[in-house]
Amino acid sequence: MNLLQKIIEENPEFYKKLPRYEQNLYDYYIIKGMNQKDIAKILHKTQGGISSRLSKMKRRLVFMCELKPYNVTYEALKGDLSKDFTTLEIEILWAMFETTCQSETATRINYIFNLKIYCEKMNQVKIRHRFGLCLDKLKTLNSRYYQPFNMIKNNLYALHEVKLPHFTR
Repeated sequence: MNLLQKIIEENPEFYKKLPRYEQNLYDYYIIKGMNQKDIAKILHKTQGGISSRLSKMKRRLVFMCELKPYNVTYEALKGDLSKDFTTLEIEILWAMFETTCQSETATRINYIFNLKIYCEKMNQVKIRHRFGLCLDKLKTLNSRYYQPFNMIKNNLYALHEVKLPHFTR
């Protein structure tokens, strides 16, 4: 059994977390059993491009598997950390857990907190700084959340959907 197939069969919720084009690749490659060359013809891409996307999908799924045992939920995070963390910090942690993307986290935080003034708005640099401070605090508190968030720090963009114009045409 292929590793991709094994991961999805054991964790069907991961399939829904994949970007749409990776779901399509999974369907062609695993469900229909097509080879990369034939998939490339259908999608008007190169075989190398398909191979690269399948590798990215594999890394993404393996990373999801590595995070799963920590059982991080928004409710647990909020309940466990609300004494020591601000609402902003909890939202930053949650967005980073869901996306592993600093710029997407900044967009979410700006929306949630209605930050519109330039000096108040969060950006990728401010998120990276605040996320680092949160990570330091988690480590100091010897929190069960330190390990999964440290994994995210070391795997930024692992869950982020990269949108390349030549692949989404």
